[in-house]
Amino acid sequence: MLFLHFAVSVKWVTRCDCLMKTPLAASLCLGLSAIVSFAGDVGGWRSRGFVNLALQKGCKFAFQSSGDHGSTHISYALVYAEDNTRDAIVAAMKKRHTYSATDNIIADFRCDEQMMGDEFTSSEAPKFRIHLKGTAAFKKVVFVKDDVEIFTAERGKAECDVEWTDPKPEAGRTSYYYVRGGQENGELVWASPMWIAHRAAK
Repeated sequence: MLFLHFAVSVKWVTRCDCLMKTPLAASLCLGLSAIVSFAGDVGGWRSRGFVNLALQKGCKFAFQSSGDHGSTHISYALVYAEDNTRDAIVAAMKKRHTYSATDNIIADFRCDEQMMGDEFTSSEAPKFRIHLKGTAAFKKVVFVKDDVEIFTAERGKAECDVEWTDPKPEAGRTSYYYVRGGQENGELVWASPMWIAHRAAK
């Protein structure tokens, strides 16, 4: 199991096949918020290495955060494990049951019995729910499908539940979904994607 933390551009076309199920470090997750704001490379970021490009190519990454020496307590790697033993935590990471945040934010992203990081098949329109408990009020909660911001909710509360049902699942196609939450104080949380293979209803 690898933990990726790149500060330079990544050529996903050559690296994708060998990194299919890996928790992804915040140095790339941060690109998720920067994509909309910046047209080109900014500072140390290289736009070609943004994780959305890897997801488009079929890489199945979970999100996690990891701090450099100068970023202690400003990035959080969070794991949903059966218990707090080493084996349980590693098993949860391998299942991609992780998420990333820049503060101590709770995020629980689910679709019925499935949760963030899962890959499954469904013949029904998927109904998603995320529970968030932040350190400040949430300004926006954004659902992303296949690299498109498909639904945005404005809550104004530090603790909230947001639900969204995909009205147009396409039979025969696998789509990925994740959620990004932004607090009013600028802190962010990324819930790892789910991958759903949509099939025609019987």
